[in-house]
Amino acid sequence: MKLDKANAADDFLRNAQGFAEIHVGRSTEAFASNIHTRIELLHAGDFVMPVTINEDQCDNTWVCSPNTTYSDYAAEEAVRYTSNWLRSPIKLVFACVRILLRLCRIDRVVAINNWLLSTNMYPALANVPLDELVANARKRWPDYALCFRSLNELENAEWLEALTRQGFQLVASRQVYLYRNIASLATKHLNLKRDLDFLEKTRFLRIANEDIDSSDYVRIAELYYLLNIKKHSHFNPQYTAEFMQRWHQAGLLQFEGLRDANGQLQGVAGMFQHGTAITAPIFGYNTAMPQKAGLYRLLAACVYQKTMQSDGSLNFSAGAAEFKRLRGGIPAIEYSAFYVRELPVCRRLAFTLLSWLTCRIGKPLMIRYRL
Repeated sequence: MKLDKANAADDFLRNAQGFAEIHVGRSTEAFASNIHTRIELLHAGDFVMPVTINEDQCDNTWVCSPNTTYSDYAAEEAVRYTSNWLRSPIKLVFACVRILLRLCRIDRVVAINNWLLSTNMYPALANVPLDELVANARKRWPDYALCFRSLNELENAEWLEALTRQGFQLVASRQVYLYRNIASLATKHLNLKRDLDFLEKTRFLRIANEDIDSSDYVRIAELYYLLNIKKHSHFNPQYTAEFMQRWHQAGLLQFEGLRDANGQLQGVAGMFQHGTAITAPIFGYNTAMPQKAGLYRLLAACVYQKTMQSDGSLNFSAGAAEFKRLRGGIPAIEYSAFYVRELPVCRRLAFTLLSWLTCRIGKPLMIRYRL
């Protein structure tokens, strides 16, 4: 059964409280070795959102650092999808971008509604006192840029419009894949139906959320590391076993896993949910196992099935674009919105340039190459 808007808003606030109990006043490095930020809460009446407060730290993960997002991480992605002869010039260009952005102190930013995840989810705008929220943030952090991450054109159109009216600049970030009514999609997309059938017939032992115990958290962190850090990028959040344990025990992450015949966990998906909206920030498997084992397909099917059972929506984030399209994923450009009107001129110009480059050049390229 779908939650009404009021219940969905209550669910968001419960999650925010659980997040605060874990993170406020504690070092972020205990939960991810490359997250260097400070976590506080921003209030507007009875409404609350978590915020991350960044300085100019080096080697910060992209979920907190705009510089890492738009220079280091963007360079990795650009190199991955270009010809060999272009790679050295691209690296040089992005190295210059990194220096310029650092000189303009682009990482001195307060990210509102930042949950330390690749994808932040938002409540309905009607339930949020946005004007008061932004006014309180401007008063509290006058020397920082303000930022809202993970806003896409399909799920958050009202947010984007409202923030633009308030003077926020939009910076395009990446292309994400969204799903609605997965049960219906399974009748239209053969790949999705096959994956759901494959999940029912798998020889792995499926592990439900309640079957995860204290001995599994180290292995979950290891599987996440193998896929997201070792195989993809060390700029992704390097979550620790403590992160997995605390979030799971607080009910912020719901795990589903796959054990082999010896009881060893070989794959895991960790889902984060507000109301009936779901994303899967934790996704990992034993990358040394042969591809025919189908671990990625099986874990994705776990997420699809969970969303279907919740009668909900799924933001499956970025990456594996062709895989997600073939299963009915709808592409949507994701943005970060920055408020910089009261900052020094050089800092404002850096964000203006970034907005122009990503929206005029980056966005068409993301659409064209289906990134």
